[in-house]
Amino acid sequence: MNVESRRTEQPSLKAGDYVAAAEKIVRQILEESPRQSAAHQPDHLFRVRDRAISLAGQFEKDEGRRVDLEILALAALLHDIDEPFDDKEGHVMRSVGRASEILVKIGYPHERAEKVMSVIAEHSSETPSQATSDESLVLFDADKLDGVGAIGIARTLVFCGQQGMPPPMAIEWYEQKIAKAAPLLRTKAGRSLAMKQAEFVLAFIQRFKEEESKFVS
Repeated sequence: MNVESRRTEQPSLKAGDYVAAAEKIVRQILEESPRQSAAHQPDHLFRVRDRAISLAGQFEKDEGRRVDLEILALAALLHDIDEPFDDKEGHVMRSVGRASEILVKIGYPHERAEKVMSVIAEHSSETPSQATSDESLVLFDADKLDGVGAIGIARTLVFCGQQGMPPPMAIEWYEQKIAKAAPLLRTKAGRSLAMKQAEFVLAFIQRFKEEESKFVS
């Protein structure tokens, strides 16, 4: 990922240095966080970062506006940095607080760190808020796209399993989650991709219900 040429300001270090430093810390923190949700491990954060960068390119073509890829990448890496499997509700503000500490640790410029934290604060469908930046629009959709398709199904099942939900309850939770998040998608490209990935999810859910009905009276 090359974000160096896309920065709107000139921090004291190269963009890649900040992003690489944050990525290293993310790995260290989550390796030492036994309560972190299995669905919100480094693989999720790195996928969302990559999805967001890709989505930003299409967003710029659709909207004719530039996205700050450094801020977007950092927000993606840190957006779920503190999400225990048994305390999801408060994860947004906890992640904002932990992100602030990490950004200070890597020496990220204060004004830009404030922008990163604003993007993180606006990423969740559990506490939907009005997006205040294009980076927020893109991260929101990139995060939701990691919740649909085959990866989304797998993440849902491991997350619900950690909370002791049996499969039928997990599927019900997933349906409610999708129904809540789908209308909130914020970019044209995000909505288009979500519709394609959701086809697989809906087919899976239908097949699950058909099989379950054969054995449950």
